This record gives sequence, C-alpha cells and structure tokens, in this order.
Amino acid sequence: MAKQNRQEEVNKQEGIFVDSALKCLLMIAQMIGIAADERQIRRAHIIGDTGMDLTTLIRTAKEMGLKAHFTDYNNKKSKASFPLPAMGILKNGCYIIILNRDGKNTIVFDPYKNHPVSIEESIFLDQWSGKIILIAKQPSFIETEEPKFGLAWFLPIIVKYKKAFGKILLLSLVLQIFGLVSPLFTQVIINKVLVHHGLSTLNIFIVGMIILCIFEAWINGLRSCMFNHHVSKIDVTLSARIFHHVMALPIRFFEKYKVGEIVSRIRELDTIRGFIVGSAFTAVLDSAFSIIYLVIMLTYSTYLTGVTVVALGLYIVLNLILTPLFRRKLKEKFKLETANQTFMIEAITGIQTIKSLAVEKYFIQKWDEMLSRYIKSVFVTANINNIGHNAAALIQQLCMIGILWVGINQVMENRLTVGELIAFQMYSSFVVSPVLRLVDIWQNFQQTRVSINQLDDIMSEKSEPVFDPNRTTLSTIRGEIVLDRVTFRYREDTNEILSQINLKIDAGASVGIVGRSGSGKSTLTKIIQRLYVPETGRILIDGVDMAQVEPAWLRRQVGVVLQETYLFNGSIKDNIALAKLDASMEEIQKVAQIAGVDEFAKEMPNGYNTIVGERGTTLSGGQKQRIAIARALLTDPRILIFDEATSALDNESENIIKANLGQMAAGRTLIMIAHRLTTIRDCDTIIVMEQGKIVEQGSHLELLSQKGSYYELYKLQEVESKNVS
Repeated sequence: MAKQNRQEEVNKQEGIFVDSALKCLLMIAQMIGIAADERQIRRAHIIGDTGMDLTTLIRTAKEMGLKAHFTDYNNKKSKASFPLPAMGILKNGCYIIILNRDGKNTIVFDPYKNHPVSIEESIFLDQWSGKIILIAKQPSFIETEEPKFGLAWFLPIIVKYKKAFGKILLLSLVLQIFGLVSPLFTQVIINKVLVHHGLSTLNIFIVGMIILCIFEAWINGLRSCMFNHHVSKIDVTLSARIFHHVMALPIRFFEKYKVGEIVSRIRELDTIRGFIVGSAFTAVLDSAFSIIYLVIMLTYSTYLTGVTVVALGLYIVLNLILTPLFRRKLKEKFKLETANQTFMIEAITGIQTIKSLAVEKYFIQKWDEMLSRYIKSVFVTANINNIGHNAAALIQQLCMIGILWVGINQVMENRLTVGELIAFQMYSSFVVSPVLRLVDIWQNFQQTRVSINQLDDIMSEKSEPVFDPNRTTLSTIRGEIVLDRVTFRYREDTNEILSQINLKIDAGASVGIVGRSGSGKSTLTKIIQRLYVPETGRILIDGVDMAQVEPAWLRRQVGVVLQETYLFNGSIKDNIALAKLDASMEEIQKVAQIAGVDEFAKEMPNGYNTIVGERGTTLSGGQKQRIAIARALLTDPRILIFDEATSALDNESENIIKANLGQMAAGRTLIMIAHRLTTIRDCDTIIVMEQGKIVEQGSHLELLSQKGSYYELYKLQEVESKNVS
C-alpha cells in the first residue's frame, strides 16, 4: 500500500492521472460480466479531470445493472466483514478493489499498477479509510416497463426503511398495550379503592399510573423522533428523484406546460409524501388496535358495544356522502391555484414589459379576479371539510351520551359497575378517536388522489435516455450532418413543421439558414441537437444515426447560441464555465477573448467574478450574448449553431462577433440562422426555407442569380437599409 502511494506521487509528478474510482468500477463490472466503455461513461456523467466522485460512482453502477451500497467501517475496521470483491477508499482518496482477505494478507487491485498486489493486513488497515462500496449484480436486471405512477410508486422507497418502520410499529404496539392497562387501573381504583376507602392502595395505584404516564410519554417521544428522522430521509429521496426526472424530460414537455403549472405539480409531492408517511401511518396503526378494543368492550357489555358500532357506521355513511363532492371541489381548487401561480410567475418575470407599457392596473385587476375565484373555491372546500368535522364530532358526542344513558341503566340494574362503565368509556374513546383521525385521513386521501393525478402529468412523461451502456460509442465527431427525409410535427393533429427535409452539410462548412417566421428554421437546428425527435427520417452525424447515441453526449458536441440568452445568477466566470465546471481560468479567458467578453469584463470592479444577477439583469443584451457565445465555445464543440444570435445586438457587439466569427468557426461546422442577410452572405451555403421545406440552396451569388425568394428578401432588406440611412 505504501508502494501504491509512492506510485501515485510518481504518476502525479509525471502528469499522469488515473481515475481510480472509474477504473475500479469498470474492473468489477468486467469481473461480474457486464461490459462498459470508459469514454461513454465519462461523457454520459460529465466526469472531468478530477475524476469520478462517490455519488456518481454509485449512480453509474446502478445504471449499469449493479447493486451498489456504501458503508463506513471507520470505528471497527479490524472487525469489518463484507462480501468480496468490494471497492475500498484509502485515506488519500484513492479507490482500490479488495479481492481477498485471510487475516494476515490482503490482495487488492491497484488501479495505478493495473494488476493485483498482496500486502500485509496491518498495512492495509492503516491505509484504509474504512469506507467500502459493496457491488453485486442485480438478480433481475431486465428491461422492464416503468410502473405506472401512483401510491405504489412510492412503496419501494418506503420499503427501503422497513426495519425502521418495524421498530416504530413495535413502539406503537407498546403504546397500545399501555392504552389497555390505563382503563383497568381506573376501573380498579373506582370499584375497589373508592368503595373501601383504601388510601394506601390508592397511593400505590397513583404512583404506578404516574410511572406508566412517564414511560408512555418517553415511548411516544422516541417513536416521533424515529418517525420524523426517517420521514426526512424519505422526503430527500423523493424530492431528488422527482427533480432528476424533471431534468431528464425532453424539451417538448416544457413547451407543453407553463412554468407555473410545472412548479405547482412538483409542489404536490409534499401533499403525497405527507399523506403516505405522515399522520396516516400512525393513525392506521392505532386504528388496527381498535379491533382489540372492540373485543374487550364486548366482554363488558354487548349493548354498549352496539352503541359504539352504530356510531362507527354513521362515520362511514358520512364519508360516503361527502367524499365525491369534496373530491370535485379539490380538483377545482387545484386548477385555480395553478392558474394563480402561473399568472404570478409570468407577471414577475415580465415586470419590465408591464412597467414599460404602464399596464399595472390591468394585471392587478386580473389578479384580483383570479384570486377572488380561488378564495371562493377554498371557502367552499373548507366548508365541506368543516361540515364533515362537525358532523363527526356530533356523532362522537351522541355516542358518548348513548353510552352514558345505556351504561347508567345497566349500573342501576347491577349488570355493570361504575368502574366498568368509566373503563368502557375510555376504551370507547380509544376506538372512536382513531376512527375520527381516519375521517380526516380519508379527506386527505382525496387531496392526495388529486395531487397524484397532477404529478402524474410529469412522472408519466417519458424521459430522455441519459446513459445506456448498449448505445453506440463515438470518438470526437468531425461535424458532417445529413438529414435524410426528415419530417416533424409537434402533435399528430397539427400540421408538419418540417416536411421531407433532405440536407447534407460537410464537416467544417458554414451554412446560413433564412426564411420567414414559422418556416421551421429553429426547429431544424433542434432536430440536429435531438431536442426534437423526427416523426420520420434520420439524422446522421459522421454517418452515424443519432438515434443510436446518447443525446447528452451529442449536445456536448454542439455549441448553441440563442437569440434570447439565459444567464444564471452567479459570476461571469460561472456562467461561461457552466458546460465545463472544471474549466481552468486560462480556458475561460481564451474563449472570453474570442467572444468579446474580455472587452467589458476587465472594466468591471470584480472582473470575471462580477455577479450578473438573475437572468443577467446587470448586463446589457450584447454583453449577455457575448457570454453565451463564450459558454458555447468552452467545450470546443465540433458543431456551432447561432440561432438568430446577432439579431438583437448593438452595433459594437455585432461588429466584435463578426470580426471574430472566423476564429469561432475555425475547424467547426457552423450553422447560422439569421434575419439580416449581411450576417450570412459569406457562408459556404445558404438555405432558404418556406413552410417547413427547403426551397432554395446555394451560395450568396448563386441565389441572387436565381432571382427567387432569397433575391426578393435581399432586395427588400436593401431598400429598408437605404430608407433607414
């Protein structure tokens, strides 16, 4: 192990870096019989020069069809026992594969030497951090259809903590046993102590009841603490899983729903999680013991038990009447709440437009109207819920009165003692109280059903493939693009946006695309990025069908600059390095100079560390666009797309970009969508699109000589330019 540390230092000094985590994962996968490609994994998970981290390792292992479990034996390394082979983490952060241990020697696979080595157990324990990743093949790693989203979707996550919930169930059982004993104490005190004036016996019983209450409070607190701890874990798991799914959804999903609608649906996760692992869990447990209480109550009096059973029947009837109405009003409430949230987000996002048009009063009036409808819906829903609660409380009171009336009659007839009557009332409350909670839970269940239906719009959407070890692996592309009979439409019931497009773009060529709004220009570039999947036809890059490669890898080979630049709240440096988080400052400055960012960044007080604000509000449109270009160039893409990127720029920014365009496009395939023909006149090929079809294609001079659509457009812009001047 010491030799390995020395070897690692030698490798670092020689500039050799070994991603020990990834190398060990690939070696174990090979041992188990699962093939994987290092380059493909690196591209799929954006693994930079610092190597694979633990979280990425476990996620990658699971995607490869392996079971991966992390354990830390830091406090008991010498006694640690685990199945082999396993991955271990050394104190210096290097990963190894532990192949065999016999108490004296340990055989490990050294990723720096690329072969197994045998070391003494004591040396291994000294260098080992105690952290281990257990990896095994999934017993049934078969392509299965994702289960339909519903309550069952949450079960595997909850089952993961079955041992903890088993302990909570055990504590609940202890609490219920205490509930059985308490009425018996009361019965004995009234029947024996009170009648015979046995003060010494009373003191003993009182001390016993106090001890019982203290112990019950402690158990209850322990149960709540354990419950809240594991609910928090489940909450984190569910939230992360939902967010991962949303991030993996295709771009068409986000075009179908507004931001407010998506946010509202994601927020419904809190309602669902609260129902599954909230009060419903303990209430159902407590209610299960109601059967035991009913059996005990029968031993006291069948008449009194009958009164309680009648009350339970009334609760059921009450819910059958109110539930359909409550569910319908909940759906209406959700729709209105979603509309309100969507309107609020749109208004805040577009506040500059609202202010510039001086239409604040219109938006305020519309908000007041929407809010009024929502509040009315909330009021109606709350009233239905209130009626249910009050009716349930009335049934409970009538049940108590009925028990009191029947019970006193039985006491007077010497069929029941006073102590037994009071004990029966206590048992009755133990039966009715959980049922009352179940009434609340049933109402919550209706809310949960609505929430599941809304969240299902997101979860049932098929996500894009992020990583698939069976997909084609390519080296860095050259940039040849072929569209073969590509047809696309947004939905089956809409017109074709692209119709039978046939196009070949040579590697390193520059192509300009022009046409009227809605002619399919931007859609064509999105098809190339595989943001949209064509209805028919193929897209080939360097002769390989893009349906066979990972979309994430493809998009990292394509740099895109849009007309509307989106910057995130952070520094200029952070926004440029977004696609390559481990980029050096030297790399960032290089692309910043090409894009013209350096022109304004060096004049700012904090230079590249200047915070741009949300959506880049502290910068001008031209400055934001230059940052977007630098961001697109940072990954050194083989294909560069400018989608109306210069149409809204000031003259200074446009001139800087034009001057550096040759440097930007050097060695790359350049596709430029432009409204101004002067921007694309020097392109190798210019494509003219109309109604989703390519109607003209050629160089600037060739298209002018044809005197077609391009000629008319050029003449029109020439006239407009003269009029402006």
